Amino acid sequence: MPEVHGDQLDVSAEERRYLRRTFHRLALPWLLIASALGALVGSLPRWIEAQPATASGSGEDPQAREQVGSMRGDMASLSQRLVAAEDSLTKTRDRLAMLEGRSGRGESGGADTAEVEQRLDAIVGRIAALESRVGDGATHASADPARLDARLTALDERLARLESDGRPGAPPSRAVSPAAGDVE
Repeated sequence: MPEVHGDQLDVSAEERRYLRRTFHRLALPWLLIASALGALVGSLPRWIEAQPATASGSGEDPQAREQVGSMRGDMASLSQRLVAAEDSLTKTRDRLAMLEGRSGRGESGGADTAEVEQRLDAIVGRIAALESRVGDGATHASADPARLDARLTALDERLARLESDGRPGAPPSRAVSPAAGDVE
């Protein structure tokens, strides 16, 4: 037990080692953490002043902002056109299945519909490729929808011929009717 002599505390060597180990184990880590936090808080005002003014976003280029906005608009219109093309492809595929079911003309009709089916699969593959490239930019995908519209028109004409061959005297109908905003 320590003994008190005036304003001095007299401890043995064993008690001194115990108190020193306890201080190092319990109090010293807290003192080090507090001093590190104090240094960070003290340097915070200088660090805030050292940051450039453009980091807040107020220094963005308005021309770049316009370009990004126009690209987003192009991407949105491409997305809408792709959805419309996918819908028309679905309708065309349904019509093709109906024609194949009605067709009893033999092998020449089956070969013709197989070719149309291959073209439909190619168009579906192109649509999937376009959808995956929508994020790449509007410049690469701008020509593909025009070709897609041309292919859809050619496919529709072939289907109309198939229908007119199956029903003599019946006028050909349009399966794909692009909207006025879809034609470039």
